[in-house]
Amino acid sequence: MKKLILGILDCDDLAPELRGDYHCYTCMFKTLFEPIVQTEEIDIEYRRYDVQKNLLPIEPNECDAYLITGSKTGVYDDKPWIELLISFIQTTYKQQIKLVGLCFGHQILAHALGGKADKSGKGWGVGVMLSHSVEKADWMPTKLASINLLYSHQDQVTRLPPQAKLLFTSDFCQFSAFYIPERALAFQGHPEFTLDYCERLMFIRQSRYAEGQYEQAVRSLEQDLHSDVLANWILNFLQDEKRG
Repeated sequence: MKKLILGILDCDDLAPELRGDYHCYTCMFKTLFEPIVQTEEIDIEYRRYDVQKNLLPIEPNECDAYLITGSKTGVYDDKPWIELLISFIQTTYKQQIKLVGLCFGHQILAHALGGKADKSGKGWGVGVMLSHSVEKADWMPTKLASINLLYSHQDQVTRLPPQAKLLFTSDFCQFSAFYIPERALAFQGHPEFTLDYCERLMFIRQSRYAEGQYEQAVRSLEQDLHSDVLANWILNFLQDEKRG
C-alpha cells in the first residue's frame, strides 16, 4: 500500500458557531476522504499548516502533495500570508509537486499560476449549484455530463492560467473547475461541506445575500450532491490511479 503524505494548507478558521461540531477545514477533508480511504485501503497521513499564521512547509517536499482550503480572504487582499502562499504555490509547482485547490484554493491557484480571480459582479453563489462538463481527464473514471456541489463564494476565477484546461463550467461561474495535467486540480465548489454545515453557514450569512437568495439556496439543498465523486477524483489525481 502506497502512503500519501497530504499537506492541508488551511486558510481559514470556521465560524465560532460551527467550530465545535466541525473544528477546521482539515477535519472536514479527512471526513470527506475517509470512506474512500477505508474502502480502497489508502494510507494517507495528513499534515495541517495554519497558513493564516504564516505557517507553511519549510520545503515543498515535506509532503507528497498539497490541498488548499477555502477562506473568507480574497486573493487580492493585502495580507502577508497571501503573498507567502502565492510564493509557496509557485515554488511547489516548479518542483512538480501536485496541488489541489477548493474555493479560495481554486482562486489562488489560478492567480499564482498566471490566471486571475476577482470579486464577481454576480454576487454570492450559495447552496447547491450545477456545473457542466467540458473535458474528461484520465483520473475521472466516472463520466458525468454535470455535477452538483455546495457553493459559498463571492469571488471567482476570471482568467485561467495559460496552461490550464477547463473541466467544468456554469452560467454563474464560467471557470468552475480546471486542471493542469500532472500538476494542479481546482474546483470552485466545496465537496467537504455537508448539507448541515452549509445550511448553518448560510443562516449565519443570510443578511449578506440578495433578497430571496437565502430561501432559494435552502431549497436547493434538496438536490443530490456529487461530493463523493469529486473526492474520488481528487485522490485519483493525487495518486495517478483510476478507481471507479
